[in-house]
Amino acid sequence: MATDIWRHVYPDSESDGFESEFDIANSHERNQELRGKQNVVSILNRLKNIESLKDMGAREWLLALPHHYRRETIPLFETTSKSKQESEDDEDYQLCPNYTCLPAGKYAVSPNAFLYKLSGPNVERQIPRYVMSLGRLFVNARNGNRFNSPCDSKRQRLTRWTGYELFIGDDLGIWSVFDPNSANYDIDSWSPVSSRLGEKLPAGMACLLPSVKRLGDVTFEETVACVENTRVEGDFQIDEVEKREVREWLDGD
Repeated sequence: MATDIWRHVYPDSESDGFESEFDIANSHERNQELRGKQNVVSILNRLKNIESLKDMGAREWLLALPHHYRRETIPLFETTSKSKQESEDDEDYQLCPNYTCLPAGKYAVSPNAFLYKLSGPNVERQIPRYVMSLGRLFVNARNGNRFNSPCDSKRQRLTRWTGYELFIGDDLGIWSVFDPNSANYDIDSWSPVSSRLGEKLPAGMACLLPSVKRLGDVTFEETVACVENTRVEGDFQIDEVEKREVREWLDGD
């Protein structure tokens, strides 16, 4: 169920003034730097080649993603400004693989090991039937731009958590879900920060990318348009799924 593995954090190796002894971000690098890393290229290629969550190999790889790549940072998209001066305030959005910490909902008698459901308020919009957790949505931005005062770092740019988790759905879309407990964690510098995308995202659920195959190719503007067409307000929780139900889904068309 919702594993508390996020508490396994790593000391800030540069000791650059965080009030906390720990830094939840895996990296403070920008997307352009991250895209040149071999592990990042490998992860992006593997994600973009997923054809269906009905594929056992895909489910096994996704389940192990937070374990094998928990120290990696996956570049997603960024804002782009025309002038050099404005570009200093551009924001880079990133995925840090991790297990979900969403509130637990329904438990199954005999739970499937791979798939979960997201449940929340009654929604008219279509959301995925099943999901698998990918990790957390982070934003890299200029220090002092949108970062709150408890994070007193000397870095020119910081990577901070937005308060959202990311999931891949059985529709192969990448969905963001707000963690309603994110403001209650007991280390100030881990508190969610605002961002240009965060101003568009609901305190609920929305689709960032209609297909995992667009990873690394989508623009910020396309992401915002997708969010505005799929946003659902309200607190969501994660539910276990019975093995029997998943077997019926796998055997169906």
